[in-house]
Amino acid sequence: MKKEAAMKIEWECGWLTWVSSVTMCLNALGIECDKAEVAGYSGYAFALAVNEGLCASGPTFLDWNKLASRVCTLGRSTLTFFSMDCYSNENRNENTKSHARTVFDLASDEIDAGRPCVVWGLGLPEFGVVRGIEGEEYVCVQGGATPERVRWDEIDAPGGPYILAFPTKRSGNTDWNMERESVRSAVMMMNRLNYAPNMQCGLSAYDFWCTQLAEEKAVMWTNSYNAQCWSEARQFAADFIGRLAKNNSEIEHLREAHDYFLAVAENMKGISEMFPFTLKFEKDLITDSETITRAIGFLESAKKNEIGAIESLKQALSEWD
Repeated sequence: MKKEAAMKIEWECGWLTWVSSVTMCLNALGIECDKAEVAGYSGYAFALAVNEGLCASGPTFLDWNKLASRVCTLGRSTLTFFSMDCYSNENRNENTKSHARTVFDLASDEIDAGRPCVVWGLGLPEFGVVRGIEGEEYVCVQGGATPERVRWDEIDAPGGPYILAFPTKRSGNTDWNMERESVRSAVMMMNRLNYAPNMQCGLSAYDFWCTQLAEEKAVMWTNSYNAQCWSEARQFAADFIGRLAKNNSEIEHLREAHDYFLAVAENMKGISEMFPFTLKFEKDLITDSETITRAIGFLESAKKNEIGAIESLKQALSEWD
């Protein structure tokens, strides 16, 4: 028997599928927000994580629970389940399968309550929106990498099965300034510590990216995927900080930070245009010296402007405090 959340859910295209999926759910649940706000308040707009070889895992190698906790400032409570046991390829076993089943059961409960939810690994290892359940299948909001239907045990969830739900509406009453707190979170995200030598985060990720290119270790298609994702993130950052600067015109350093983020976004756009994404999944390494030199130039400029953005945001926090 098919059951479905009885509401209109508009497809949102985007490279950062966690951001687009969360935006789809919140909009469907009556929260007026866009992807820049979701990316900004969650902190995703300010993240940067680069894995060895520019592995495709970098743009999703984040603390999803922490991102979700910040999203609740937009008006809905958040509920997550994250197993942290990889459910992909050779890591499919009875234990990890039980996690995948738990996600399916939780999603079924949300659909019973009339609410869509976000699930990791619908189709490709990307996030998607579940709008219904039929038998043993998710009924998805179709678009991009997300098919119309996926069996619960056929999700592809490296990192572990995960669900994000939005159970209740929040009153919005708070004794703290959520715009100021989003800036505080942004500074922390951009100064995030590294996970491991082969996974660099924050400002050091720029250097690691440059080194991977210079040593001809960057894989063609995964480098492109990283470029598209992080370019989108920094455009969200510029858009979000621009809005904060407009809403808080008395905080002069927010305008300065916006200018820096505009420059970072332009630098990252240069990288994304150099390496247009292809679904051919070319595993060739990037070896052309002129291409490498030009790409490193964009990344070094992006890092320089991001350092300026961080300092401006710190000054803005001092003005607020």
